[in-house]
Amino acid sequence: MKYGEKICRFCLKICYNFQAIEEMTRKMLDMLLLKNLSISEEPVICNKCEDTLKKFFDFKSACFYTRDCIVHFVKKCKECKSGSKRYMSEQKGEKKMLFLKLIPYAIFV
Repeated sequence: MKYGEKICRFCLKICYNFQAIEEMTRKMLDMLLLKNLSISEEPVICNKCEDTLKKFFDFKSACFYTRDCIVHFVKKCKECKSGSKRYMSEQKGEKKMLFLKLIPYAIFV
């Protein structure tokens, strides 16, 4: 390794095709909990590691989105169940009809 060569901050290979670690990359790294970039003066990332980082970022973003959808779904199901129980106790003759009306709402909202 020669002085002045650009070394990828992640794979430690000499970079010929590289990017300076910019704000968007820093935000992705923050989300992935890789925060200490100040070890080197001008940290760079090779194109291969940048592509991998983007894939990890997209995966973690998808996980957060999925988690939020599940939480929303569970919350709606609990609201529907408690609402249907109250209504069913008031209107015993229409139990099945109400349950069928509430299920599609809980699944698709």
